[in-house]
Amino acid sequence: MTHHTKVAREMEAAAGLERLKHLEGQLALAPRRSRQRRTLVTAIRVEADAYRKSLDLEQAMAVHDPHVQISTMKSSRGPKV
Repeated sequence: MTHHTKVAREMEAAAGLERLKHLEGQLALAPRRSRQRRTLVTAIRVEADAYRKSLDLEQAMAVHDPHVQISTMKSSRGPKV
């Protein structure tokens, strides 16, 4: 896989996470038992599934290519204690 493809996948994963955050913010403001809320819940499920699949793909590629770093492990804050 080329460097460009790796960067594009990481950017797409980050964008997916931002879309999830935005949808969750909208969900917090949506009236309970409304059509808007049900629509947002469905959109969150779809976006979360796509995000999870992108992380699964990244992890699978890291297993086969030891030079690939998993984005969730590239934290600038260091390891959690």
